[in-house]
Amino acid sequence: MNGLLDREEIEEKERIEIEKELRVLWFFWAGCFGSLLVLLLMCAGFGEMLRENIEVRPDFPINMFKSVFIVAGILSLALAYFLRRRLLAGKSIGLGNKAVEMLFSANQPTYLLKYRYGIYPPMAISVSPGFYGFVLFMVGGDALIFYLFLIIAALSALYHRPKKGEIITLLQKEKAQGQG
Repeated sequence: MNGLLDREEIEEKERIEIEKELRVLWFFWAGCFGSLLVLLLMCAGFGEMLRENIEVRPDFPINMFKSVFIVAGILSLALAYFLRRRLLAGKSIGLGNKAVEMLFSANQPTYLLKYRYGIYPPMAISVSPGFYGFVLFMVGGDALIFYLFLIIAALSALYHRPKKGEIITLLQKEKAQGQG
């Protein structure tokens, strides 16, 4: 959606609520993305020194760990993607009724709560491949693998960033259903 359409279709109160929610979400997203930058700086600046202080046996199965973390990374990316799609579509992921009641009982518009509920877990999960790469690097994996995992995690984090258009879409769906 373009900015003009956004301004025409939402009321001022809703625009303020959305902007406020986006500030909180962007702060959380920046923390997730920032954690990847911290890993990059740690490995670039102190990686070899850190690795020297970790004792890894010569028979350590690094290739098996590499395979496990590659699979875990792929599963994490898929989980983040499908979880976001499912939650933003308003579908349940099997939480008990009590947890859902507590979530939606806050004094906030439903569309904002649905968005928050649908975006926090995928944002957090999306950076996990960077941590898998860090662990591999620390136990003897090469730097290239770490950087590949880190780049994939950064791209995933960029994909899962908060998007104003998604919130507006939830608001419009809520209004169309007569809940707003």
